[in-house]
Amino acid sequence: MYYRNFHNATIDDIDHPVINKICSIVYALFTVINIAFAIPTLYIIVFKSTRAMGVYKHYLLLEIVCSCFFTIIGFAWQPVFMWPLRAVYGAGIINKNVESSRIVVITYCTTIVCMIVIQSMQAFYQLVVSLHSENFMKKLVKNVYAVYAVFVINVGCIAGTGCILLIPNNNLSPEIMNAKFINDIPAMAPFIKSHPSFIGYHPDVTNNIETIITFSLTVNALLPFVVIITSIVFYYIMKRLKRMVSQHTYAVHIMLLRSLFVQLSMQLIFIIIPIILCSLTLKIEAAWGSYVTTPSLTFASTHLFLEAIGIIYFVKPYRRYFSKTIRTLRRRVQATKVVSPSQNDNGVYNTYTEKKSITVSHRSTTNLWYLVSQNDS
Repeated sequence: MYYRNFHNATIDDIDHPVINKICSIVYALFTVINIAFAIPTLYIIVFKSTRAMGVYKHYLLLEIVCSCFFTIIGFAWQPVFMWPLRAVYGAGIINKNVESSRIVVITYCTTIVCMIVIQSMQAFYQLVVSLHSENFMKKLVKNVYAVYAVFVINVGCIAGTGCILLIPNNNLSPEIMNAKFINDIPAMAPFIKSHPSFIGYHPDVTNNIETIITFSLTVNALLPFVVIITSIVFYYIMKRLKRMVSQHTYAVHIMLLRSLFVQLSMQLIFIIIPIILCSLTLKIEAAWGSYVTTPSLTFASTHLFLEAIGIIYFVKPYRRYFSKTIRTLRRRVQATKVVSPSQNDNGVYNTYTEKKSITVSHRSTTNLWYLVSQNDS
């Protein structure tokens, strides 16, 4: 009996319907917001990237696509983590059975790791390109096919590892797992029966989940220090690069570097910290863990729209196009404002006369400016 300390626990100690309902609303709200920001961002990245950015737009494209997938999976699944149990169930539309839940768990974890991988690929690209020398690695990171090949290989490796660790063999069926949970916490029996998407990994049956928790906690705890060290390294590289390249090339490097660090900051706040919190509370088996894990990963799903704003703002060509589009839309809205109709002597509204007078006035003003310009010349 692994969870002997929770033998007398009730479902209310592990599952919190009010918190789950709030998280469900947040998922629905921010899924709409995230997709609304992601679509124009994808368009801008694909069609409005300058030639000077080179292959870097493909790194940004992969990042937004991964974040979109994470948002959609989070909304469709809406995971409810029942810490300190190594168990979860779905409150979204993907909540039919254990098999679908297991696939979603692997996909969800794979997507999170892929977002971290693509950020690492961007940082490596910036590092290699900043070195003022031609070598094999620089050619590799600048090759579009190599970028996608490396990403696909990483996805395959991550998903394959997840399948090995999270899909139990025939001797570890869901029934055996659930029986272990019910034996530890009898109040789980009716809950598991009423939630077919419930999936758990009992420590008495498998230790694979412990491996994942330890690895996740270690790696994610080190990432903030890696970001700090990377920032220091880039500071000295940029100082040296400024003396070796043109001002325009240096400005492009700085622009992309600022965008990268904004993205890293977003991922640190919205992804890494929630993962550390979830892994830590599960590792120490905190009784209050179920109160913070589900909201923290719900909070993680809100990062896409801020990430999109950061990319558009800090990448100058994107910012210019976005600003120009907003100004154009404003002018069109102002031009299509309905002029309040005027009444004639018979009390009938005469919109045509009003519009015609405005048109004549506009033409007269245009002709006047033309005559003035001719006299000045």
